[in-house]
Amino acid sequence: MNYKTVPRRRDWETLRKSLVAESKRPVAHAKTLAAVGRELGIHVRALRQREARLCRVIAKRALRRKSQELAKRSRLLKDRIRAVCEKMQRGGMALTQANIAVALERPGLFSRPTARRALAELLHEWPKAWSRQITFPSAQGYR
Repeated sequence: MNYKTVPRRRDWETLRKSLVAESKRPVAHAKTLAAVGRELGIHVRALRQREARLCRVIAKRALRRKSQELAKRSRLLKDRIRAVCEKMQRGGMALTQANIAVALERPGLFSRPTARRALAELLHEWPKAWSRQITFPSAQGYR
């Protein structure tokens, strides 16, 4: 009753060419190694065992794409916060985290570390006169 499975024969030259093509794709469109494995119909372990160097390149490119996307979102958030703070400053409103979150129409925005970090970076870049007027208790640890 014990059946032995016969390993599939794979055309490793074609798979290698596919991996090389994937490693030359622009970083903005880089896929994860798991996605590449699913696309090729082969398990990641088998790929790593056979083509370790190419797999490392593909994985690093996917990580680079992810970090670029996170940095872009952080920059956009910081720009939106800056615009709202400048508008509130001109209007004479109190600059607090709660007021900024309401102005951005995103309540609870500063409960996330990413948003607090963006705010702390923004405070660090601003002139001293502005940063003295702003009261952000949760951003104190991120200066």
